[in-house]
Amino acid sequence: MDIECNGIRNEFQIEALYYIILYGVDINELSLEKLIIFFLNNKKQINNFFYEQSDIKIIAQTIKKLHNSKERLKFLPLIKRIHASLNEKDISYSTLSYSKIYLSLSLFYIECEGEKYMEYAQRCFSRYKDLSAGLVDVERNTGKIQDEKHFYATL
Repeated sequence: MDIECNGIRNEFQIEALYYIILYGVDINELSLEKLIIFFLNNKKQINNFFYEQSDIKIIAQTIKKLHNSKERLKFLPLIKRIHASLNEKDISYSTLSYSKIYLSLSLFYIECEGEKYMEYAQRCFSRYKDLSAGLVDVERNTGKIQDEKHFYATL
């Protein structure tokens, strides 16, 4: 299934899109990539809280779908772009929602080969834990995981 991203006109379209991604098994990876790029580039589409919450759910679910790809590594630039965009956002009003993206990023990174990706996974997981606990201050985040068993169990 190919998805075209020509704009979102109402909340029904964005909810339908989320469920298509959640339950669709034949969505091609190029469509998923285009979808993430659409949400990262089109800030005007996100003009209210509902749209942003739905965007967060769509991005987290899309990362999970790309994680299952056999060609996962070709999506690393896109994943890094998502990660970088999170650092630019004020997420204080929606910490639990954004924590889902950090958990999805952690899952993606942990499957990549190399020590630097394990480090990214640990940072994302640590940020997920902090946001889940209500800590928004990035400066307090150490980026280290104290309990490795908890890390793997959550993923």
